[in-house]
Amino acid sequence: MDKSLSNTRGALREARHYLNMEIGDLKRKLAESVKTVSSLKKMCNEKDNVITDLNSQNQKYKQDIEKFQTSFKQLRQELVQLNGEFSKFQQTYTEKMNNDEPEAADKQKDAKIPLHLSKRGSWITIQNRYNGSVDFANNSLTSIVKGFGNPDGEFWIGLENMHQLTTSYKCTLHIEIDCEEFAIYDNFVVGDKEEMYLLKSLGHYKGNAGDALRVHEGQRIVNYTYLNRKFFWWTYNGSPQCNLNGEYAKETKSAYKCGFWWGSRTALKTSRMQIYLGK
Repeated sequence: MDKSLSNTRGALREARHYLNMEIGDLKRKLAESVKTVSSLKKMCNEKDNVITDLNSQNQKYKQDIEKFQTSFKQLRQELVQLNGEFSKFQQTYTEKMNNDEPEAADKQKDAKIPLHLSKRGSWITIQNRYNGSVDFANNSLTSIVKGFGNPDGEFWIGLENMHQLTTSYKCTLHIEIDCEEFAIYDNFVVGDKEEMYLLKSLGHYKGNAGDALRVHEGQRIVNYTYLNRKFFWWTYNGSPQCNLNGEYAKETKSAYKCGFWWGSRTALKTSRMQIYLGK
């Protein structure tokens, strides 16, 4: 009997040991399951955050697109309005030419003013020189008034066009010389034929080329000789401080002013005059 009791106790110890092992294994599996569930919950939360961020970005993109569409619509309306105003200006100018100079008007029917549109606004090139292919120094008054050259190359828009534009719009004049320096005048106005296309106003100056055109403000366009060179430019009773319509000098000949110049810059190789149209 004692032996039987001893065997029973041994069996119970083995059973308890086995149960303890099973319980420990279950606890480990439970802990791993809890950890897995926690990771899954964290992943779900992160996924929800990502979805929330994506929805927020999507909403922002929608708002940006709506703003862009509104801005684009406004820009189109402004362009349509500007084109309408410019067409009226061209019609008015053509009618004036027909009334004042019928023959000249016939010659001008195919002439086009080079209107350009950019993010900064609407601008027109009124003079462009870069290779000397067009003679600016030896032109008649008629050519200076009507314009000559090609808008896609060397070009002078003509004083009458300048007058019509600068009295129809508030114009800013931008002058660039040798692709390095510039002068800007914020109120450029040219008078009419009876005023001999007086340089009526320049406004305020800014730039790095120097305010060389200032002494010519209030002066008329004339054909005059300076240093044995004839050209049309806004004259000055003393020594002119600039001339962008002089002869194109292939080489710098001497220390004195030659070719066309601006201030102390002589024998320029390029110049471009543009006006920006305001309201």
